[in-house]
Amino acid sequence: MMEGTAEGVILEPLDMVYQPLGVFGLPAGMLLLPDTENGMEVALQLRAGRRPKVYSGDTHFYHLALVRADPGEIIRALPGHGALHDFNELVLNPTLELFTSLLGRCDGDFALLVNWQGYLNGYCQLPDFKLASTNTVAAVLCSSHATRLLEVRDEPGAAELLREAIAISAAESEVFAAGLRADLAQLLLDDRATKKEAMWNLQLALDALGETDLSELAAEVHLNLGMAFHDEIDKLPTAGRDAARHYMAVTRLVTEQTSPYAFGTAHMNLALTYLSMPMTDASDQLRYGIAIASLQKAVAAFDPDVFLEQWARARLNLANALVYAPSVRQADNLVEAVEIYEELLQIRDRFSDPVGFARVCANQGNALGHLGMFSEAKAKLHDARAIFEEFEMTTEISAIREVLDHIERERVGRGDSK
Repeated sequence: MMEGTAEGVILEPLDMVYQPLGVFGLPAGMLLLPDTENGMEVALQLRAGRRPKVYSGDTHFYHLALVRADPGEIIRALPGHGALHDFNELVLNPTLELFTSLLGRCDGDFALLVNWQGYLNGYCQLPDFKLASTNTVAAVLCSSHATRLLEVRDEPGAAELLREAIAISAAESEVFAAGLRADLAQLLLDDRATKKEAMWNLQLALDALGETDLSELAAEVHLNLGMAFHDEIDKLPTAGRDAARHYMAVTRLVTEQTSPYAFGTAHMNLALTYLSMPMTDASDQLRYGIAIASLQKAVAAFDPDVFLEQWARARLNLANALVYAPSVRQADNLVEAVEIYEELLQIRDRFSDPVGFARVCANQGNALGHLGMFSEAKAKLHDARAIFEEFEMTTEISAIREVLDHIERERVGRGDSK
């Protein structure tokens, strides 16, 4: 907790009115700007979620933090040698010696922030957010208390603290509150009882982010809203279109280079949304082509060395789409699908993930059947059925039986003896 100051030490107060804490990502979102005319001007723009076009000498370090430069380079650009300099250095290169020295030279909200950094680095307890005299500092500390509760799996307690942090921060900065609303929504989306509150918070976050440069955060909010609507496709007639609208917004806000996970997930989910919509006329068949193109972009976005599970899921969905895509190149599509399934079988472990392995086998057997490779198809389908029977998965067993019956009819019709 906050400690007293040494006798004879001159405290270095900090004007907290203009500090853009919590708005941008790390490390920038933890850094403090100097209480100068230039610092105030830059801080006001940052607090509104906008990246300044011009930085003066004493704010250049913040630009380096925004572009995620090397911490050493940012430290070398820090202005002055006082408590503000040392706080920012503590954020970028924390040491117990620097923490102890700095804590003895400050009080009030500044001391609370020093203790906050000390807590994040294991030097002290997290201070009580109710000790803060400004909304920004109170909200920062309150959200850290929420994170602490999440670490011990107290989701209801964390949600309550995030609600309080949102109420505190929104009084001063709806942009800061937008990030907290996104965090709260992540906790609430999976529960039907709180899903409406989650979607309401996500929409409020989007409203606040509309004129900002926080494209990655806005993309995250759009992605979560898209997935929330996606879950309602069977219940609401407009849910599919709403989901697609939010997924497309993600692909306009970020790229596979800036946010590969969000970009790839949005494209994969966009494809699945299109494929789940009813095909009522010939023009609807165009959605298959759009879906396949989106799945190909998702595969390209997911580096298998980093996002192996997402990459495999995108490849699997691409193969499934190719099997049923209306095309003059249907045979080529089927061959590509069979090759993708075979590739996935090499990375799916039959023993650690038998059901996943069986699903890929079943899909490959179906594609081989469409190609007329009946004996190979039946071998794959029998393998899959054996695993499904072991786990008593009656729906999957029934589906395989239907495919095998269809293959048998096709085989007899062609006069194939195998």
